[in-house]
Amino acid sequence: MPRNGLRGMLDMRKLLLVSALLLSFAAFSPLSQSIAGPSKWTSAQISKRINIAGRQRMLSQRMSKAVCYAIVGIDADNQRRIASTSAIEFAENLDFLLNGNAEMGGENEGAARAALDDVQSIAHPLVQSTLQLAAGDLHSVPMQLVIERNLPTLKRMNEAVGLIVQAAGGSGLGADVKTTLDLAGRQRMLSQRIAKDMCFINVGMDVDASLADLRSSMFLFQETLRGLIDGNAKLGLLAAPTPEIKEQLALVAELWSGVEPAFKSTLNEQQLSLAQMLTVVAEIDLVLVEMNRAVGFWAKHAAAN
Repeated sequence: MPRNGLRGMLDMRKLLLVSALLLSFAAFSPLSQSIAGPSKWTSAQISKRINIAGRQRMLSQRMSKAVCYAIVGIDADNQRRIASTSAIEFAENLDFLLNGNAEMGGENEGAARAALDDVQSIAHPLVQSTLQLAAGDLHSVPMQLVIERNLPTLKRMNEAVGLIVQAAGGSGLGADVKTTLDLAGRQRMLSQRIAKDMCFINVGMDVDASLADLRSSMFLFQETLRGLIDGNAKLGLLAAPTPEIKEQLALVAELWSGVEPAFKSTLNEQQLSLAQMLTVVAEIDLVLVEMNRAVGFWAKHAAAN
């Protein structure tokens, strides 16, 4: 797949670099920050809370994507590591959102708490099955649980994000800012969901549902990305408010343009080779890395204004 500057086949050394970059996501995680209860949330605190809750959506798809690629032998050792670290982070983040701790406080209450309790119940088999597969136990039962539970986990986590945003009504952030932060964070999830669906389709797992999901996820990713750059009143998206954010989103758009043809080929039911899939999984993870940076820039801007 030709590319300008970034274009061309990625070798294994570059793939390892991408994996190292993904480990740096912790720099954006709000886990180390202080968060107060809903009546005391500041703009900085709620922007970080939306970020971590939104990140959970991405992790639900990332762990599912990684075990699929590991099973078919595409960068298997690295993908098993990604699956394991994603599952562990998901469980840790969920525990924080549910319970807080003595130092940070800030557990959710009411409807948001109930939604997070549901997420914990739904996601437990997903997390445990992912860890089992990541450890090399490639039994069909845990893989079936991953297929069955990843989307219900994502759906309920998405509902929890919305309730957390609603609970932050007195935070000082405008509704349009909170919506933009939420949907910017959702882009990270969509990058992993798209790559997961491509893997499922190419290895013959849950093909019909994955084809439909891939088509809708690609459309949503593209529409949201344009809205994040230029604004979209229908979606409630603000245009990029600073040159830094706009340039970062332009980089995401360039990276996406390089990997999009492979997903279109999958939609047309063209079988990809293992080499092509290796390239795609590396490039979509670059999209994830740079989109995560864009979310970090937006969260920083929201906290300061």
